[in-house]
Amino acid sequence: MKEINRCGVYSFPKSGNTWMREILRAAFGDTGDTSVSIPDIYEKGINGNPLRADDGRIWSIYKSHSKNEVTKYRDEDFENDFIIYIVRNPYDVFCSQLNYLLRGFERNRGGILVSTSDVDTAKSQGMIPDLFSAFCVYGTLDPYFRDSGNYIENVSNWIKVKNENPDRVLFVKYEDMIQDFEAALTPVFTKLGLDSNKALAAKNLAEQRTNDGGKFFWKKKVNTYKEYLSDDDVLKFKRYHGAVMEELGY
Repeated sequence: MKEINRCGVYSFPKSGNTWMREILRAAFGDTGDTSVSIPDIYEKGINGNPLRADDGRIWSIYKSHSKNEVTKYRDEDFENDFIIYIVRNPYDVFCSQLNYLLRGFERNRGGILVSTSDVDTAKSQGMIPDLFSAFCVYGTLDPYFRDSGNYIENVSNWIKVKNENPDRVLFVKYEDMIQDFEAALTPVFTKLGLDSNKALAAKNLAEQRTNDGGKFFWKKKVNTYKEYLSDDDVLKFKRYHGAVMEELGY
């Protein structure tokens, strides 16, 4: 048995990565700071606090939005024993990314040249079709975040990694986490050696820890896009990216 196992939690931005981190932290019984216990690779690297699972294994878990599997951090080579990849409907990703860029943090200001105060105001001002057209073409509203690439590139690369490593890479759909939490998380808990009976308690604690008034954690539901995108918007995205959408089941 390895002394410490490593797990990476990957996703395209605004797909539920930080929610998953909070769920895992709650399931492991961790009471520390999230950024220390399960660090963001872009801020605090890959070496989080050791987390002991119910089966006795110890895990070091980190977060990344990279479109590629990371196996080297600075001068440190490492192996990922398990990777959780969270995938979310791109239409909801668009809405959540727009909310984050408009409302999230002061450092986001200026990231979008065509900007306003929030997503609802963008809708009332007729900005959504133009912004979504940009998302269709570029696959992101944040082209400066090069490591994540665009949505299509990110998910396509990870589909390939998963197909090559089916026992080591697990896909989890954000929508499944909302609609049947226990069923969606049981494979994750089993792989990590956690008691799946802890799932609902972990979910409840994670909900408490991710209530920030909607700046980072917005509506936390599925099909938010139906409030903002037209049927023509959806058809346009599928026209350009239908093959990937079909493979993902969207």
